[in-house]
Amino acid sequence: MRTLTSLSGLWDLYFGPDEGNLPTSAAAAAAAGYRQIQATVPGNVELDLVAAGLLPDPLIHDNTALCQPLEYYNWVFTRSFVLDPSQRPTQHTTQRPTTSRTSRLELDGVNTYATILINGEEAGTTDNMLIPHSFDITDLLHWDSPNTITVAIRSCMNVARHLPYTAAAIGPEHSDEATQLRMPPHSFGWDIMPRLLSAGIWRDIRIVHQGPTRLHPPYLATSQLSPDHRHATLTAAVHFDSPLWQLPVHTIRIHGRCGDSVIDTSFDTHFTSAHFDINVDNPELWWPRGYGDAKLYQLTVDLLLDGELLDSTSFAFGIRTLTLDSDYSLDRNRQRFRFIANGVPIYVLGSNWVPLSALHSQDEGRVDRAIGLAIDCGCNLLRCWGGNVYESDRFYELCDRAGLLIWQDFALACYTQATDHVFRERMRVEATAIVQRLRNHAALALWSGDNEVDQFYQRFPRGHARHNPITREVLPTVLAAHDPYRSYIPSSPYMPATYDNDLQGPEQHLWGPRDDFKGDFYRLNNAILASEIGYHGCPAIRSLNRFIRPEQLWPFAGQRDWLVHNTERPLYRRSYDRNELMAKQVAILFSQVPETLEDFALASQISQAEAKKFFIESFRLRRHETSGIIWWNLLDGWPQISDAVVDYYFVKKLAWYWIRRSQRRIQLMMSEYQAWGHELVLVNDTPQEQEVRWSLRRGSEPNELASGIAQVPAGAHLILERISANPSQQELYLMDWESIDGSCQNHYIAGPRPFSLAQFRDWLDLIRRDDPALADWSCD
Repeated sequence: MRTLTSLSGLWDLYFGPDEGNLPTSAAAAAAAGYRQIQATVPGNVELDLVAAGLLPDPLIHDNTALCQPLEYYNWVFTRSFVLDPSQRPTQHTTQRPTTSRTSRLELDGVNTYATILINGEEAGTTDNMLIPHSFDITDLLHWDSPNTITVAIRSCMNVARHLPYTAAAIGPEHSDEATQLRMPPHSFGWDIMPRLLSAGIWRDIRIVHQGPTRLHPPYLATSQLSPDHRHATLTAAVHFDSPLWQLPVHTIRIHGRCGDSVIDTSFDTHFTSAHFDINVDNPELWWPRGYGDAKLYQLTVDLLLDGELLDSTSFAFGIRTLTLDSDYSLDRNRQRFRFIANGVPIYVLGSNWVPLSALHSQDEGRVDRAIGLAIDCGCNLLRCWGGNVYESDRFYELCDRAGLLIWQDFALACYTQATDHVFRERMRVEATAIVQRLRNHAALALWSGDNEVDQFYQRFPRGHARHNPITREVLPTVLAAHDPYRSYIPSSPYMPATYDNDLQGPEQHLWGPRDDFKGDFYRLNNAILASEIGYHGCPAIRSLNRFIRPEQLWPFAGQRDWLVHNTERPLYRRSYDRNELMAKQVAILFSQVPETLEDFALASQISQAEAKKFFIESFRLRRHETSGIIWWNLLDGWPQISDAVVDYYFVKKLAWYWIRRSQRRIQLMMSEYQAWGHELVLVNDTPQEQEVRWSLRRGSEPNELASGIAQVPAGAHLILERISANPSQQELYLMDWESIDGSCQNHYIAGPRPFSLAQFRDWLDLIRRDDPALADWSCD
């Protein structure tokens, strides 16, 4: 029914400065004096220039600055292709119009303002990098001779200068063009990413040949689940195209299986749009990670006429209910923010998911390893941050299989947007495309309108954010139409019109002064769920050597490569130096900044690891009043000094290991000192009561300080012991326990700061001896 002609692979690329005219053919580009090189699709133009020897690696040293003049270039991609004659459309007839075939050009991602031509005839234009584009090219193709395709991309900056701007549309770091261009917000420069306004065909491109009778992406949702989980009702919406002027009755058939559970039903419809319910007895349920198996039905939706199969589509589907239970009351005691899956509250242990690469054609090659890192360190949720692109289908499929919940921001972040009618329509089209693409994924738990835009509106008079038409009108209207069973918040964090500028809601981003990680800001926060919280850590020395020139490795202060890779901002706009911030954080823990790179990297990784551990465990210790934590962040998208716990080269920092030790489903922890002692606390985040055999010892002492066997109820927080302590003494405590997760270890560092780095080295040796999983860590 569907056949494909892939256009991914090698293309010719012509490029040159934009001087007002966009060449739309190879000949016109050559006549304009454009240079010609070979390009790879999917790809980014910077990677093509590197392959041609015209640009050094833009992600190392200070080479990103070499890319900024390219923002004012045009890029003309062209290639020829030959079609398979067997896929040729047949002529339309009144007797059998369903046998004719059409051809559509599908571009999964093109950056950004492109004109597409087939054999010299315009097929369509694009103005949004973040969504797929599709054009009917049936009448433009040659079946008996070669075809040419041209994708001519205009300088985004020269397009941006002609768009409207208002006093209230304020971009990041003086980049107002970001308020209008639909590119990932991070690409204009961020504290975790460089300014890199790339161009190119960054996702796959193909021609799809199929009959004119075709299914649109169907919608399926679990609308009801009985309290005993023995009965589920699915709601389906199916829409199709037909060339017939008088519609006969078509049949929609849905078949799926998960283990022994089978869905097999069909419905007749006299129209091209149909809604119906499907009852499933004894369904296999999809559960978030740690709460049960992520069961998926492999579903097929068929469209038939008189028993003839006209079109078909298949996808994985999880039967589950998943809601956000929230209350943004002005009364702090009434506030709530928690996810409930199949009637069970879920305690969130998650990470913010940021760009996999500054050059997004590389994303899909990194996604499997990145998801593996999230799973291995105990995450059950990933928050897809609004400064990013929308991830590949592969990402969402992996999360479905692993039971990883997804919090999905729309691609808006940290600045106020344009609100003109053209931009609103562009956002409506974008949201519709993204929602229809992602809405059937079981892992998708929440839509969020943006990242921190409500906070940015706080510079204006109280309640001004409620006038943001994108998150208050456009996005909720699209979701109400296309994904009515999934929860939505307008912003993260959301600031209702009833809040003044000092009131915090139940979901918060905890950044503050970024000083002592056990200081009042972090220790006394009142967030129910922290959806951002982080602390800096130096990459391993072997990683630093890959992106910082040898002569600039040490000392770091004032070195250009260190400055370029600790923040996105051009050097003349820098408000503060994050490397210096990281050094000050090290000095809080160890009283001074070490004098060698080896000691500095170690001290910084210890500082970050202990901070992330403290953040996670302080929330889990208050399990009765919190609902989770989403720390910042898992993996770098370019080589840098940052809050990530795994660097761009997939080298794990110590913090990744500490997080894995702190995110066990059944967790043993020690509380902070209070009234001559610490509490030893056991938390059970599984849905069943668990038996746990545990022990506690002090440092290198072989004898147990305390031990026992505990029965801990599901979702419980249990105080096992109170351990006497002198607050002036520095001490290492080692915890061991046996549970359904196997043999587990944790530690706690007690006593006042500063610590001796030499002492901490000895403690690290004891911790590593206690936990064999740490054998592969090194910051060298």
